[in-house]
Amino acid sequence: MSPAGYRGLGQTMQAWGTGSVASQTQGMVNYAIDRYGSIAGAVAYRAANGWW
Repeated sequence: MSPAGYRGLGQTMQAWGTGSVASQTQGMVNYAIDRYGSIAGAVAYRAANGWW
């Protein structure tokens, strides 16, 4: 957990930020798809903006 309260592999405050590595990874995949439409969309956004 970070000093700001973010937790897990994805450094999130969402419930998926805890639990097994597999569940956290699935949470990150779901986040990327929900927000950016796909993993590729998230990577492209990150490349263009320096964050996602």
